[in-house]
Amino acid sequence: MEDNCIWEINGLKLSLDMEDAETAEKYIASLDILKEADVLRINKDISYSEMIHTYCRIFRKFYNNLFGDGISEKIFVGIKDNIRKYDAVYESLIDFVYKQRIESASRMNQIVKRYAPKKAKNDKFNL
Repeated sequence: MEDNCIWEINGLKLSLDMEDAETAEKYIASLDILKEADVLRINKDISYSEMIHTYCRIFRKFYNNLFGDGISEKIFVGIKDNIRKYDAVYESLIDFVYKQRIESASRMNQIVKRYAPKKAKNDKFNL
């Protein structure tokens, strides 16, 4: 059975359980770091290459905040500062988190179906 709490990226296996309140709080706090990247793309005061370096630094900060210091170096080992490559890693994480949310909702739906009272055909109060 696949462990839906282990995100595999570039040879690493990182634990991320979005149904855990502390983890979810850390994830939300880490997302605030990425707001810096939104502002960066419209900053006309820096060169394009410096924007790329700064963009990648912001994402490394995000992963270090979420998973712990030094993790970004492991995630991006051998990867130069490249927006497309950093975005691909981020997309993988977002996909991973999304799948956890879908699995959680599906599990709850199954529980509700299993234990919800059955409606009788001739129920006058068919609610």
